[in-house]
Amino acid sequence: MGRPSRPPYTIEPALAEAIVLDAWLQREIVGRRGVNLVTTLAHPSERLALESLTSALASLAGIDDVRAWIGWARSLLDPPDTEIRIDAQGSEAESIVPSRDIPRSGEESATVSVVMPAADTLVLFEFLCREIEEGHGANLLAAFVSPAEFWALNSLQCLLETGDFYSASEDYGQQTEAARALLVAKKSP
Repeated sequence: MGRPSRPPYTIEPALAEAIVLDAWLQREIVGRRGVNLVTTLAHPSERLALESLTSALASLAGIDDVRAWIGWARSLLDPPDTEIRIDAQGSEAESIVPSRDIPRSGEESATVSVVMPAADTLVLFEFLCREIEEGHGANLLAAFVSPAEFWALNSLQCLLETGDFYSASEDYGQQTEAARALLVAKKSP
């Protein structure tokens, strides 16, 4: 008898980070079907975990004038003195104009509640540790159009780092492989 499946995990990114993540995922996973991520995805489960995050962020679709909100969110996450230089190999369908006057007062500190299955969060965490923490985003540069996207992914990795979506009583590598296998099995016909 295998161990019971772990409950879903709740992540609460800041509103600006969630908006930037959603825009990045909509462009790279939905729109471009992961073409700019092919060399960074080490296992098919990583794309599935990114697709799960895309679905979990779907609640942001109700924001009016999302293009202006993306500009606002990027302006918060992209400090003028950032050392990350993006030479975008892709472009966005529409231009985005940063605007700091879109949200009502206090919304810059609001968070978004995102619930994801435990296996998805573990695979996503592993992907972000490798590509953001260890690789400093270098392999993802082809998928970025703004340094804010790096910072939003970095923040997500930090949120996941404190998570209890895996068991400390088991080998971490075995848990990661089990989570990868579960994601792939869920998508198999």
